[in-house]
Amino acid sequence: PIPSGGAMAKREWFKILDYRLTSAIRRVRCWDLAATEATDGRDPDWTVGTLVAQCPGMWVVENVIRVRTTPGAVDSLMAQTAMMDGRDVRIREFRDPGQAGKSQIASHTKMLAGYDFAELSQTGEKSLRWRPFLVQAEAGNVYLVKGPWNEDWLYEMSTIPYGSHDDCADSVAGGFNT
Repeated sequence: PIPSGGAMAKREWFKILDYRLTSAIRRVRCWDLAATEATDGRDPDWTVGTLVAQCPGMWVVENVIRVRTTPGAVDSLMAQTAMMDGRDVRIREFRDPGQAGKSQIASHTKMLAGYDFAELSQTGEKSLRWRPFLVQAEAGNVYLVKGPWNEDWLYEMSTIPYGSHDDCADSVAGGFNT
């Protein structure tokens, strides 16, 4: 159940732009990886790659990629997205704890050679990591570029931490906090 009026974020905090701004100071695409396909009776996490732009006086969520697929397909998607975004976009990825996470980061570092790629550590309570971004959203400083991803993104953001998924929140907060 979600409290009436929403959860940590409200849909109305996020304004929609019909175009992408050219005045970005910097752009970051942050990945929160799941690499799991949906099956009957399962609702696994999503792989989410969020492109966040810092612009004068505002933040813009320009693009969100949200998929459920295999690890190999995720790697291909990350490489294709890096080429489409261009070399001036920073790429960040949350590292899962343990050896598997270290190995994955090493593989992606090699795969994304020539790009500004780095790992992000996940420390502390999630809601504390989301908070700096949500403060800016509540203040009216966050915009979304109109796209087919808007509705799913807005739904997930307006249900955290009570919803079944928080992958978009983790990804956008990682990009914003970078």
